[in-house]
Amino acid sequence: MKKSNLKILMVFLAVLTVVVPMATVVLYNQWFLTSQVSMILVATELTEKPSNYFVLTNPDPYTLEGIENPGMQVNITFVEEDKVTFGDQAQEHDTFNVEYEGKYYHIDLVVDFYVPFLLPLLFVELSGLAVCWYVLIHSYLRKRTKEWQ
Repeated sequence: MKKSNLKILMVFLAVLTVVVPMATVVLYNQWFLTSQVSMILVATELTEKPSNYFVLTNPDPYTLEGIENPGMQVNITFVEEDKVTFGDQAQEHDTFNVEYEGKYYHIDLVVDFYVPFLLPLLFVELSGLAVCWYVLIHSYLRKRTKEWQ
């Protein structure tokens, strides 16, 4: 391998060493925030009036979707979770039972703890880059020792 080709390869590898991990983190965060579920809401219609409840007058879109589809899971992503007001209302009234339009519901709001796979992905990328650096430096040093002999 010519010395100039080796230098070009070294510069290219140096750029990849910086750009690949940064791009991975940025793209992963964008995907993670917009597509991963952070909360799950499920409304269950109650047959009897609960002893502790509050009247839900202006539900957020996700709570309303859950009420309109009892038993169905409503997935809420990280980006959308600020729009959910039911959790604050339930804490304020100390109950997850509500009355809405004359019917009673129990609403479960579960936080989904998703374990990201970013660190293993970065480890694989950086390991691959480390192997490339090793091969490049090894071939450079081999070439240099041949020149000295």
